[in-house]
Amino acid sequence: MEVLKTIVPSSISTIFRRHRIKILIFLSSLPYIVLKAYFGGDFRIFLAGAEYLRDGISPYGFFMNYEGKPIDVFLYSPLFAYILIPFTYLPAFIPIFLFCVSNIFLLFRIWEILVEWIDIKSLSYSQYIWWSIVTILLTIRFILHNFEKTQMNILILYLSLEGLYQILLFAKARGAFLLALGICLKVLPIVFLPYLIYKKKISVSGIIILLCCFLLILPSFSFGFTFNLQLIKGWLEAINPILDKYNAEQNTSVWFHCISALIPVYFTNTSYHGISVNVANLSENEIFLLITFFRATFIIGTLWFLRIVSLAGKSRLFLFWELSYIFLIILLI
Repeated sequence: MEVLKTIVPSSISTIFRRHRIKILIFLSSLPYIVLKAYFGGDFRIFLAGAEYLRDGISPYGFFMNYEGKPIDVFLYSPLFAYILIPFTYLPAFIPIFLFCVSNIFLLFRIWEILVEWIDIKSLSYSQYIWWSIVTILLTIRFILHNFEKTQMNILILYLSLEGLYQILLFAKARGAFLLALGICLKVLPIVFLPYLIYKKKISVSGIIILLCCFLLILPSFSFGFTFNLQLIKGWLEAINPILDKYNAEQNTSVWFHCISALIPVYFTNTSYHGISVNVANLSENEIFLLITFFRATFIIGTLWFLRIVSLAGKSRLFLFWELSYIFLIILLI
């Protein structure tokens, strides 16, 4: 017992010394997390979708109700709603709070990946401090917005970054699972599949495809294969990029968050809070063609960028440059 009493306090002290900054950040952020969890944000939409699925109703194609009030449409995968079903039996605050807490720890892991991948430890102490300050200043607004809206961005970023980090540098199987899970929750990480094929990671790409198929059929074990296929079809129809809402119609409320929002601001008769920067009026078909042109330009530009970087070198840093560029254009296109 005396030995145990000596070891346990020593272990706690060691953990605190090694992770004191993380512990302090976590503890200082708790009041903020509690406040954001109380208001719920987009996570209430996720819980609403899970409740509909729990009751055997497809959550796609209509505005849902949650706690007796209209809320929004569900745009995430049937797998995500399926995973959330156990949490629908709890008060909404609990799963939202747990989700926000998990995002804090995912941010810690993302930071660790960045430090290891681009070898930040090779910098001097003062250089590391400046790098940290600049990085935090450039990202803090996006991080806070994610917590304000309780969105999935941090989780998807983690699954994509960790998955690619493991695939390219360490454990391919673990990385393939994480990237497949990201694709099956929110389809955005699928853009990294062509990248892996381009990098001649054919076997890993095949494993990711097989894992995606397996993950997407998991709800079939509870709801049947036929209903799950209907859910997948409803999901794919809801996120179809050629829908009007992903071209011009969304710009009645928000500007500048992607190409399909930016271009109509200048070429349709829209305004935001009474402000208009319209320079010409194009038809919906012309807007669609213009947006498609810019999307294609960014995709072709990606191939050119990857070629240039691959000629420059094969180090970890060059791999990071390639992936950083792709992460940037995902949101634009």
